[in-house]
Amino acid sequence: MRYECVITSQEDKRRIADEFKVKAAIVSKAMHFRSDSLLARKARCYAVNHLGCTVYVHPRHLIKAPSEGK
Repeated sequence: MRYECVITSQEDKRRIADEFKVKAAIVSKAMHFRSDSLLARKARCYAVNHLGCTVYVHPRHLIKAPSEGK
């Protein structure tokens, strides 16, 4: 089961596909972290930073601050 996902609407996916000139299937794979290419990373970054999409990441992938590790 995958825990990582960028939540996007159909309109967001269309905008991402238009921005990077790729098919919707490529965007879907990128948003569900099934692809980790440079293009997929850029698409996820665009979705989160420019479109304001929400991203969910499994806690084990987060970097903890030094004070939290004690």
